[in-house]
Amino acid sequence: MFVTAAGSPRSRLLRAIERGNLELVRLTAVECERIELEDALRILLLIRDQDPDRYERAAVRWSGRLLASRPAIGFGRAGEILANAEGLASAEGAVAASRLALVMRACGEPRLAEVLERS
Repeated sequence: MFVTAAGSPRSRLLRAIERGNLELVRLTAVECERIELEDALRILLLIRDQDPDRYERAAVRWSGRLLASRPAIGFGRAGEILANAEGLASAEGAVAASRLALVMRACGEPRLAEVLERS
C-alpha cells in the first residue's frame, strides 16, 4: 500500500473522526482494510449526531459486529447492548451511554467504555 504525505487510510480516518466530519469519514472509511470497533463506535456516535435517519441501521450493525467478535458476551448482555445502543439516540442518551459503558467494562472492553464516557 502506498502512503502519501497525508498518511495511511487509518490515520486519515482518525483525523476525520476527530474533526467530526462525517462525510470525510465515509470517504476515508472505504479505503481502510479494517475499522476497529473503537473507531466504529466513534463513527456511530457521529452518525447519531449528524445523520439520525441512518442511526438505527448503523447501531444494529455495530452491535452485531461487537457480538460476533465477542461470542462470550451472551444473550443477557446482548440485550443490554442493543437496548442501550437504541437509547443513545433518545433524549436519555447520556444515561444510555453511561449504562452501555458499564456493560462494556463488564464485558472486558474498557476502550469502548471510554469512548462512551467521553461522548
